[in-house]
Amino acid sequence: MPCDAVISVRSEIVERLGELRQSPDETMSDIIERLIHLAIDDETISDDEWLEIEKAEQEIREGKGIPGEIILKKFGIHDI
Repeated sequence: MPCDAVISVRSEIVERLGELRQSPDETMSDIIERLIHLAIDDETISDDEWLEIEKAEQEIREGKGIPGEIILKKFGIHDI
């Protein structure tokens, strides 16, 4: 259930938020809502994906990872 609330925000934050305004009629509430949507990752990672991530991290700790130089060379990238 929506409700209006007053919050205390430092003036420099208000100025920075104003710089993010995408249109003259966009309110501070609109800007904050847009930032919240950008900050929240709504793609969840499955249990299987977590297991794969943990396995890969363990392999890296064990020195089984492929050095970046080899990957770059494989894709023809030489001057970085």
